[in-house]
Amino acid sequence: MRNANAPPNRARKISNCSQARPGRRQLGVETLRGDRTLVQSALRQNPNDATARNDLGLSFYLRSPRDSDRVIAAHRDALKIDPRHGKSLRNHTQALIDKGAKAAADGPLKRLEEVNPDNQAIAPLGSQAQ
Repeated sequence: MRNANAPPNRARKISNCSQARPGRRQLGVETLRGDRTLVQSALRQNPNDATARNDLGLSFYLRSPRDSDRVIAAHRDALKIDPRHGKSLRNHTQALIDKGAKAAADGPLKRLEEVNPDNQAIAPLGSQAQ
């Protein structure tokens, strides 16, 4: 039996956070904004986890100041693993737009439209990319 005052089982929490399953809770914004330890641990366990790579990109996006180059690199890495990863396509498009690379955002936005034409982010991203 585990001591009630012991720290939570980090390995179990990491594996739960890094596996894409319907209904699975994503890492919280506060976790991504501050401590990247969980994401980095998940990537050490499975470097080919597109969801964890996406979460890493989000952690760079949410920090202040934002590290746009690392955001874009993390999302590109996620898309190399899974070119149809919807969240990475959406986040990669947003990061490119925010950096001012609107022409470059056209490619991932078109792939997002192909992968998930019902994604509610498509219209706002399309407007921002113009």
